[in-house]
Formats: sequence, C-alpha cells, structure tokens
Amino acid sequence: MREAAFFCTIFPGLYHFAYRAWEFSLDNRKKNVLESLSNRHKGEWHTAYIALGSNMGDRKEHLRRALKLLDSSQFCRVEKISPIYETEPYGNVEQDRFLNGAAKIETLLSPGQLMDTLLRIEGELKRERTIHWGPRTIDLDIIFYDDIISSDPHIILPHPGVHERLFVLKPLCDIAPLILHPVLKESCCRLALSLEGKQEEPTLYEEAIEPEK
Repeated sequence: MREAAFFCTIFPGLYHFAYRAWEFSLDNRKKNVLESLSNRHKGEWHTAYIALGSNMGDRKEHLRRALKLLDSSQFCRVEKISPIYETEPYGNVEQDRFLNGAAKIETLLSPGQLMDTLLRIEGELKRERTIHWGPRTIDLDIIFYDDIISSDPHIILPHPGVHERLFVLKPLCDIAPLILHPVLKESCCRLALSLEGKQEEPTLYEEAIEPEK
C-alpha cells in the first residue's frame, strides 16, 4: 500500500486515472444492481377490473373509444368486455340515463399509474368535473386491482362504492361472477343479489361492445 502511494506521488496523473477507473467501475456496479432490480418487475402483468359509464352525447361511442385508447396502450390489454346496460343515474342530480359496462384488463402499470392513464383517457374524451355525480362523457374507475387493498387518496382499492352499486356489479358479474371483494370476502354475484329489489335493475342495452378499430 505504501509503495502504491509513493508511486502515485511520483506519477500524479496515474493516480487520477486509477481513481476515475475505480469510479467508473463503481458506477457500472450500481447500474447493474438497478437493472437487476428493474428486470425483476418487467413482464409482470396484473389483473384489473374497470367500470365504464357515459350519459352524454354518443354514449356507446364514448365507451368504445375509451376501450380502444386503453387497449392501444403498450402497458395494457383489454381481455374481456361485459354487455352494456342502461341505468338510472346515481346520486341526486337530474340527468340522462347512463350506459354502463365493465372490462377485465391486464396491465404492467401500478395502480397509481393505471389511474393516471384512465384520467388521461377521460381528458381526451372531454370529461369535465363540474358537478359531483353529474353528467359526463365518460367515467372510468378501477374496481379491483389483483387483490390489493389500498387507502391511498389517489386510488382507493377496492373501489369504495362497488358493493352499493348494482349498475357496477351487474356487468362485473358477466365477466367475473366469482371474483371476491378483497375486503368483504363476498363474490360480486352475491353482492349483486343483496341489492336486487333495493335498486333499479339495469336494462340490457347491447350484448357486446368491441373497442373502436
């Protein structure tokens, strides 16, 4: 060690070169560790269920376009789409009837990133948030994301109102009848049955809807 120090005092340029080489080696090791951690999460697809609704303009076209925008993302793929139902508006705001549906998707996005994606799609379809529970061109909500339970204000999981809304549960039952609510530990179909007779039964509007080509 003393010999190396003495050698570097005689050839200071060599010392600087050796130090930079050591820094470069350290940076590469750090980079390799980060790449290793990142690669662990690449290709991990997660299952999410999305509720869709529209009661302004061409309602069916808004649903179709929302599905197309979601499916065209390299980080999401639409796996199943429910029939479309016509329903009374939820809440105490007088407005037109809704078309509602649900979709099962696979995604590489985290819950927060997926929520941001849905908000961006709502923006592209001119969604305006002026009245709570008011009319809207499109409404997109994450109902379930795997079996995650989250109280994050940006994305609460599962959706806090799903068990109280037949217009959400009805189409969800068509594509995932046995999926369990991760908090209530009840299937969607059982939750829907508990609301029958208490809320208006959604009316079948169309058997199937495909994303816009």
